[in-house]
Amino acid sequence: MKKMKKKLKEFFTTNILLKVGSLILAFLCWSAIANAANQVRTLVVRVPIEYKFEDSLEEDYGLAVLEEPETIAIDVRVRRSDSDRVSADDFVAVADLTQNIGGGEEFPSERLVRVEVNYSDSADHSTYVEWDYQKTGPYVTVTMDKYIEKQFEVEKQITAGEGLPQEYVLSDDQIELNPSVITISGPESEFSDVAAVKVVETLEMTTEDQVVKKTVNLEMYDNTDSMISRESKPLLKMSSETAELTATFLNIGTPTVRLEGINGTPADGYKVSAFSVEPSTVTIAGMRSVVSETNELVIPKDVLSVEGKKEDVSVEVDLKDYLPTGVEIQGENSIAKVTVKIEQLQDKLVTLNTSNLRIIGRDSSYDYTINTPTVSIRFNGFQADLDKLSENDVEASIDVSGLEPGTHQVPVTVEEVVGFTISNQDSLMVRVTVTGKEEETQRETSSSEERETESASDREETESDASAGEQETTGESESFPASGTENREAENETGSETISIDNH
Repeated sequence: MKKMKKKLKEFFTTNILLKVGSLILAFLCWSAIANAANQVRTLVVRVPIEYKFEDSLEEDYGLAVLEEPETIAIDVRVRRSDSDRVSADDFVAVADLTQNIGGGEEFPSERLVRVEVNYSDSADHSTYVEWDYQKTGPYVTVTMDKYIEKQFEVEKQITAGEGLPQEYVLSDDQIELNPSVITISGPESEFSDVAAVKVVETLEMTTEDQVVKKTVNLEMYDNTDSMISRESKPLLKMSSETAELTATFLNIGTPTVRLEGINGTPADGYKVSAFSVEPSTVTIAGMRSVVSETNELVIPKDVLSVEGKKEDVSVEVDLKDYLPTGVEIQGENSIAKVTVKIEQLQDKLVTLNTSNLRIIGRDSSYDYTINTPTVSIRFNGFQADLDKLSENDVEASIDVSGLEPGTHQVPVTVEEVVGFTISNQDSLMVRVTVTGKEEETQRETSSSEERETESASDREETESDASAGEQETTGESESFPASGTENREAENETGSETISIDNH
């Protein structure tokens, strides 16, 4: 123990100056080594740039940014021990786009924009010895172009699904978009291949009220009808990227089309022979409740006049003017042609045998004999119809009501033949003889007895002449029979001039 104390005393009392000098030298060496390990370093930090007043650049200056640097590089000096604490979040870089230099009148053009860099609110200032901009100075180069706005009416390419019933159709007129017009804004050079804004959609009718509503996407298309992805045009802004679509599926119907009637009267001697509407049917579409009640479209007769005309008259009308509310024509053509044909009237005489006349108003105590063999009826009509007309198409009658025995002129009444008029109706007359039945019977009996007496006398005379000899001349023996024969022939001839109608 005494030896240990003795050694310690000798250590602190012997060579004091040498030992203190050694301690100082060691400290100096340690300090030099420590400083060498934690010396100041220069680092490059890329700070994101916040661009301001882009809206003002567009609205007030008519410029739009085509290309701009995302960051700016600044040099910072830090101790080696603080290197891992350096962060871009310690700085804020702000660029005012309205304060730009250069460019001229050519577009697109490059312009210099000043960037201001400051510590952020969260930065630890003690980390940094100092910092400054990069050697090129406090500016960045921004490429600018003219700022423009273009409006596009949204084109609809809407189709119905395969499951749509045949009696329904999806019409463009019944598709509504909100909004229907889109504004696209941005640099002028970005519009070079933008040709249209479209909605492309396939719809299914899933509701009984025939109406479908949904939100649809709006897309840009180029001149080749190819869709332009929004990622390829980040600088173009659409006023809306979606639209509200309302589509109504329409029920289909096929009503007939007809003319209400004829307006006016053709010239004397002319008449309307026919009228037509082409097409005679049309396809319409609308709500089921309306289409089911629309069986025909009636064109008013006042669309044309035939007053005083001698030739065909035609006019074109738009069938849309005669549609019920909420109904539309399917197809591009809604025009119909109305034609009225006018022909000159012709005459034809038809001879009717009076034996075919119907007798009206007979009295059972009389017999009636028509003494006129035929009557000629003058029909007035179209030539084509007259060519087909014959006596078999004609029915006529006489009225003998109240006629007393004797001979009378009786008018002939001709039944109406559709499509014709009779120009000589008032002059059609026949001669009718009326006789009592007893008088006729007595006359017939007396005539029969006279004929029998004559026949007996003739036979007796012939026999007497034969017995007397053949001395008499032939002319004397034949004179009486000839006379009798002549009378009978006269009687027969007279009888052939009249037609007797038996009232039985």
